[in-house]
Amino acid sequence: MCGRYQFSTEGSSALQRVMELARALPGGEKIKTGDICPGALAPVLVGAGAKIAVRLMRWGYQNPRGRDLIINARAESAGERPMFRQSLARRRCALAA
Repeated sequence: MCGRYQFSTEGSSALQRVMELARALPGGEKIKTGDICPGALAPVLVGAGAKIAVRLMRWGYQNPRGRDLIINARAESAGERPMFRQSLARRRCALAA
């Protein structure tokens, strides 16, 4: 699995708005549309209810043992793994894709 995903604003007013808000953030000029690969800066939605915000984040987790990014977690065990446990419990986000 390559871990890439597609981000395009074409035909979606909601994704156009996400991109508009993301470009206004520091570093927002670096966001690209199309094929989003591990390590790329991408817009994400964080929060809940009326407090949803757009943030910029890098796609993937930094591997503490090397330079490679970790992009996959098994749903059955993510809550047990130290690398994913805190994120799964407290730092959820939605990718604009």
